[in-house]
Amino acid sequence: MRTFLTYLFSMISLSVVLTSCTSSSTVNILILNNGEQTLTNKTVEVPVVEARQWLGATPDDSLYLLNEKNEPVRYTYNADRTAIRFTLPIAQKRSQKNYSVNTGDPSLMDNLFAFRQKKIRVTVR
Repeated sequence: MRTFLTYLFSMISLSVVLTSCTSSSTVNILILNNGEQTLTNKTVEVPVVEARQWLGATPDDSLYLLNEKNEPVRYTYNADRTAIRFTLPIAQKRSQKNYSVNTGDPSLMDNLFAFRQKKIRVTVR
């Protein structure tokens, strides 16, 4: 009986942790290089209209772009502000890079343990 109660408590705790870690202030950006060549210093354009909707952000809200190491990445907007542009230092052949766009300046723990439900996929060539 004690083993069952321990198991039940563990499962309830795990479900609480998983549901509480869902991030609504972060959108994952998957940058795919499906090609046979490694790309360096490639300009990437990511549409942000959909991301702003998922984040509940207005065009006046600041967005923070973070790389895989959770470091800020400089970006610019395109002419009509529907996409952000930044330079991808390197994308190995047949690989992916994970970036995130946030409405706030999240801590590393917030970003690492967030199970992002929304993703934007961008393929570089």
